[in-house]
Amino acid sequence: MAIGDTGSGASDWRKGDGGNRSGGEASGAEAELPRRGGAGGNRSGGEAAGVDNIEQRCDRAIELKNQGQYEEAAAEFQQILTDCPGHARAHLGLGLVLCFVGRFEESLEELKRAVECDANWVDGHLNLAKTYAMLGMYDEARVEFNRVLELHPGHPEATKQLKYFEGAG
Repeated sequence: MAIGDTGSGASDWRKGDGGNRSGGEASGAEAELPRRGGAGGNRSGGEAAGVDNIEQRCDRAIELKNQGQYEEAAAEFQQILTDCPGHARAHLGLGLVLCFVGRFEESLEELKRAVECDANWVDGHLNLAKTYAMLGMYDEARVEFNRVLELHPGHPEATKQLKYFEGAG
């Protein structure tokens, strides 16, 4: 898939996947993303070496995304998903890349797949909520921010965003 680089750079919220870190605040450093596994359907059986390889590849794809190498990042995320279709981090990463280059419908589909793969993943719901909000889909954003609060009561970003929505209308 040819993604192309927009050349505009990504804003801070788009580089990070915060929301499930100790201390509460999102740091914008995606390398801190928790490695997902087990019950979320992100990994299917197999040897530990294969899982580590998938995680290393995902880390590399995230690094490419953070460097603005969107086409390369998308290709790596897609290959990971070919090898491991239920990998939530790869769906999330691909969804963010697609958002960065303006392919919003496809982005939302990938972000939704991420939370389908791991329904209790705070970062997945947070990124889906932020993307909905960015696209003006406020009702959908509220649902996702509320889901974040169900999973992580008092989550600062979700709390802040919901207060903004209340004040806005």
